[in-house]
Amino acid sequence: MEKALAAGKVKMIGVANYPAPLIAEMDTYANVMPAMNQLEFNPGFASPAVQEACNKRGIKLTAYGTCSSTLMEKNEIITAIAAKMNLSPV
Repeated sequence: MEKALAAGKVKMIGVANYPAPLIAEMDTYANVMPAMNQLEFNPGFASPAVQEACNKRGIKLTAYGTCSSTLMEKNEIITAIAAKMNLSPV
């Protein structure tokens, strides 16, 4: 990917579903850190260690949700916060 970036074939490098240990491991071999890490991210799956690892290296997080993340609308705490903010819980 770094060669493709250097050749101008891509504008950015990204990874998906990299946990904190893999993000840290990239320090040993990557010349260019990815611009983003795409991962499942919701109140039930917040991954604070991944957030910290990415923030430390300037990697942005791109979140996605799975079908099970729609269950958040049944969570009383999420529903109460959403109602207070006049937002949908999903």
